[in-house]
Amino acid sequence: MKMWTKHCPENFQHKYDLIEAEKYRIQGKIELAKKHYDIAIYGANREQFWSEEAMAWEFAANFYFEEKNIILAQTYIQNAFNCYKRWGASTKCKQLEYKYPQYISIKQDKSVSNSNSVSIHTNTSTIASGESFDLSSIIRAGQTLAGEVKLENLLENMLKIIMENAGAEYAVIIINNNGKFEVQAKGRHDAKNMQVLESENIDNSQTIPERIIKYVIRARRFLILDDAINNNSYSNETYIQENNVKSVFCHPVIHKDKMATHVKLDNC
Repeated sequence: MKMWTKHCPENFQHKYDLIEAEKYRIQGKIELAKKHYDIAIYGANREQFWSEEAMAWEFAANFYFEEKNIILAQTYIQNAFNCYKRWGASTKCKQLEYKYPQYISIKQDKSVSNSNSVSIHTNTSTIASGESFDLSSIIRAGQTLAGEVKLENLLENMLKIIMENAGAEYAVIIINNNGKFEVQAKGRHDAKNMQVLESENIDNSQTIPERIIKYVIRARRFLILDDAINNNSYSNETYIQENNVKSVFCHPVIHKDKMATHVKLDNC
């Protein structure tokens, strides 16, 4: 399998990662198992191997049930059910409904890991489905939240997770501080030192595309630009011009009607 992965990673990498996850589970290497389950899920989803994505979700769910982590287990088994349903494995879905009646919601028809993007072109931007990125990020972010106590470490790890899952070169986390939006963390991929807890007001910041972020704050919906430097609405923004920004993904995080925002930028 390892040899096949080298020659054709598109077909075999996620399979190999799932085997590695199971191996680490048996060996009791918990953190490595968690990591490889998520990598396998992400890889299968990216290459559109729906049946194998479903299997990876299910195996990971069983792992979390064994670890008595019911919250994550419920999320993973629901996603497994959704993937099996999308694949058309009705008998398997019935088996999961029978085995996990308290955790499976059959009303959730849409798979949360659906990678088929649906784009809506507006007069200002291109809004696209970010579900695949969000799902993987949320899972790993949840694990990070559970393991961190210091806010500095949490923000730094969140930046790394965002960039890793989104394929970003640069990421920023912005928080809503009593109605004032401030840059709380920023950093570049592979950078040794992230800048955190600087409380930089977005109105005075030279390190973000201000108009894009303010649009997302106002609209409360995520924004994806595939080619920002040539976008009619945002190409004249100073930050985009000076940094020759190619792609931008800005996503609001809303909890109890209070919003924080993270933005990732790919400079090409």
